[in-house]
Amino acid sequence: MFLSFPSSYLGSAAHQKRLKNIFVNTHHRIYFADAIHALRQVADNTVDLIVTGPPYGQDYSTGRQKHTIRRTTRIPNDTGDLDIERLMFELDRVTKPESHCYIFTSWKTVDLWKRAFERFFVLKNILIWSKDNHTAGDLAWSYAQSYEMILFGMKGRKKLNGRRDRDAVYLPKVKSHAQEHLLQKPRALITYLIERSSRPGDLVLDPFAGSGTTGVCCVETERNSIQFEMDKRHRPIILRRMREASRTTPGSHSIVSSV
Repeated sequence: MFLSFPSSYLGSAAHQKRLKNIFVNTHHRIYFADAIHALRQVADNTVDLIVTGPPYGQDYSTGRQKHTIRRTTRIPNDTGDLDIERLMFELDRVTKPESHCYIFTSWKTVDLWKRAFERFFVLKNILIWSKDNHTAGDLAWSYAQSYEMILFGMKGRKKLNGRRDRDAVYLPKVKSHAQEHLLQKPRALITYLIERSSRPGDLVLDPFAGSGTTGVCCVETERNSIQFEMDKRHRPIILRRMREASRTTPGSHSIVSSV
């Protein structure tokens, strides 16, 4: 299976100790393909952590604001057609017996995701990411939405790193003028999740890469990564961000992409 990583750098305890003392060497693979089809090529029980934001299934769109660098106004496959059960089956298959999984979602579709999630992972929390602004929506008929939900679950009994934190994370969203993807997540948030649930040398999977934030954070935190993204318009964005991160992060970081 062409997406498996050699055992020599999957993050044994001895290897993690060496990472602290010698040249850092991480490996990153990016495939521009449909997530469910591409996941079938990932070897069983190889992934330590999943951090991903699938299409929320609510056909979200927005106009292109002046001065923003983002070129897209819609999310592909966001009309509710994603086969969530099949996706969760594949995520269960590729993850190790001791692993964590984070999936971003919306209050509008959380029940659907929660049912599928709990068939394969033990749901431990629904985290709340509280932002510094809110959506527009029905201005006079509803409260302004200013948060997203994150399903957090595990296989086995893998512990979180560090102290016990609360289940609400307060971080500003990526400002509109800096967005390179419609639902781009802040690096500080993704880094926080990666560091709580993995160690240097571990393998992190993001089947819905978007602008490549998960991969960038993996480079910066000395993790390996696999990313999938079906919208090839984001290919130059992901590759540029990954290469920039590799240039500014000490060590050697191999980045391989495929159409």
